[in-house]
Amino acid sequence: MIKTFAFAAAATAAALVASPALAQDSHHTAEVVYADLDLTSDAGVDRLDARIRSAVNRVCTTTATPDRIEQRWVNTCRRETTAQVNQARDEAVRIARSGERRAPELARLQVAAPSRN
Repeated sequence: MIKTFAFAAAATAAALVASPALAQDSHHTAEVVYADLDLTSDAGVDRLDARIRSAVNRVCTTTATPDRIEQRWVNTCRRETTAQVNQARDEAVRIARSGERRAPELARLQVAAPSRN
């Protein structure tokens, strides 16, 4: 079985584990690049999951010592953001395991915290 590693070298250099995306509020938006990962393997998917967790934790932050209301928002944010990004993650894994190729610029997930109401 041929695994798709065509982009790995270039993507590894460019891939940032969860670099801030260019957005108005970069503290609550991040991008997870996975072009350097082999999502046909469990180890590759585990590394993607770790990157997602890191990005979710970063976009769902508040003050250094959050009060109860802020902590509730952090918990809700992490839960909702993880659920949202996991849909895209599952699709990325499905595509990789089907043997389809994906251009490196498409091998990224957007992680955005819900707005605070």
